[in-house]
Amino acid sequence: MLNNVALKTLRDRRRSLFWWVVGIFGYFLGIGAFYPIVRDNQAQFEALLETYPDEFLAIMGVGSEENLFDPIGFMQAEAFGWVVPLVFAIYGVVQGARAVAGEEEDGTIDLVMATSLTRFGLVWQKWLALVLAELALGLAVFASLAVDSVLFGVEIPIGNIAAGVLMAVLLGVFFGSLALAVGTGTGLRGLTVGVVTFVAAVTYLLNSLGRLVEILDVLQPISPFYYYDASNPLRYGLDAEHALILGGLAVVFLGIGLLAVRRRDLGVGGIRLSVPTMRKAAG
Repeated sequence: MLNNVALKTLRDRRRSLFWWVVGIFGYFLGIGAFYPIVRDNQAQFEALLETYPDEFLAIMGVGSEENLFDPIGFMQAEAFGWVVPLVFAIYGVVQGARAVAGEEEDGTIDLVMATSLTRFGLVWQKWLALVLAELALGLAVFASLAVDSVLFGVEIPIGNIAAGVLMAVLLGVFFGSLALAVGTGTGLRGLTVGVVTFVAAVTYLLNSLGRLVEILDVLQPISPFYYYDASNPLRYGLDAEHALILGGLAVVFLGIGLLAVRRRDLGVGGIRLSVPTMRKAAG
């Protein structure tokens, strides 16, 4: 089993993944059950929305042109505009940071590398486990929307649901791959989580506020969240170019991780000062 690190990783994390799946599935069922109330009381909710500043709606991933009272607009405002991308990104960051750096800090990397598995094989299979886990979250979203359609009349074309879910998965894999690259290069899980979470927060705000602040508008394309939702896949379907950009960047970060794993010793707890430097620091 140790030679198949992807399956071992999924097995070891099956309980946490199960609760992530249950959580996202339950969230979608909850907001799906709320949709008929919003639909049947549109006038009252429109009056409430008029009191919300545009900045608040932008942070929720809702454009001024979005109709919040049809199923697609409702799900965009309540889920795909902010909850879904943040959940998939956070999950990716956590799992990417644990992939190699977590094994080092937990002291299990020597056991893994004592097998016939190569360093490239370790990184590649950890990345594959990340992709499969993100797909599991995506299937939970897809299934919950199918249930919402039957039970609560949240009718969204299947192809558009698949497009929205795919972009969420690619976003999660993007941030997971970035965390994998940083963690592989440093061996420090905490540092990796902090750095990549900061990148995610800044780029999320950049994309959200770019809808309102003209000077930030030109900077939106540097945000991965821009490629996630700029084409509004839940309403208009998949934008292949944006999907390829997110997927391509994830593969680039995988490549960086594969290169980084060759440049330092594994199992030493990450970045270390050289012996002369430590002696100098100690006086």
